[in-house]
This record gives sequence, structure tokens and C-alpha cells, in this order.
Amino acid sequence: MIDELYRTHGHVVFRRARQLLRSTADATDAVQDIFLSIVRRPEQLEGVDRITAWLYRATTHYCLNKLRDQRGRLRLLDTIRPAASVPPRSEAFAQVRALLDRLPAPLAEVAVYHHLDGLTYDEIAGLLGCSRRQVGYYLERLHALVVEPPGLAVPEEQES
Repeated sequence: MIDELYRTHGHVVFRRARQLLRSTADATDAVQDIFLSIVRRPEQLEGVDRITAWLYRATTHYCLNKLRDQRGRLRLLDTIRPAASVPPRSEAFAQVRALLDRLPAPLAEVAVYHHLDGLTYDEIAGLLGCSRRQVGYYLERLHALVVEPPGLAVPEEQES
């Protein structure tokens, strides 16, 4: 079962992980870890109707967690040693990664599905197993956090 699953869907997981992690080595690790989790806990696939959708979502979760972990390790290293030279990257991509790192998990996931993948509300709702209305709510919260992040609002001037 796992061999066939890997042969038919491994490339989908790899492509998705490569897109989010921007690293072939990290994407390869993601494929191995995701399929290993299926070997260890096959019951997680019970009741799954669309294996591709399940793998897509599992890969997205894995990659978002990996990005958060990398960010945490970099912060820890910065406290231990002077600022290390970081390979140059696109400033926009770095800002998006930093934003995803700060978002609660469901908002980060919806942000990736909607803004990076271009999925519709219905497609996202199908992946998350929630209503279209809930997806809209998540995107409203996301917009509110991005437009006016907490703690960055300019205080109103007091009257004298």
C-alpha cells in the first residue's frame, strides 16, 4: 500500500514542499517524513476520501512547521553568536516567511492556500473540512492582522 501511495503521490508532495521550502534537500526530507508518518500511523488515512487533498494539507502543515522551526533556530543562534551572514534572498519572500511565522496556524494555512496557491474559498473549505464562511472569516482576520498588526497601531492623540 505505502509503495503504491509513494509511487503515485510522492511527486505531488515533493513539488508542494519544494514550492514552500525553496530547497530540494528540505523537500526531499519532507517527502520522507510525511510518508514515514503514514507508515507509523496508517490510521490517519482512515476515512480519507481524497488522498491527494490529504497529502497536500499534510505537506503544507509540515512545511509551515519547518519554516517556524528554522526561524526559531535562527533566533536562538543570534543570541549565542554575533549576527551570522545570511544568504541573500528576495526581500518580499523573506517578509512573507516572517509574516507566516507570526500567524496562528489556521491563518497561515489559509494565507498560503489563498494567496500563494490561488485556491478558491470552496477549495480551501474542502481541504480544511470547514465551511466557506469560515474560510472568509479566516481571510478577514488575516487581512486585519496584516493591515493593522497588533501592537503597531498608532495611538490616538489625547485632547488637552
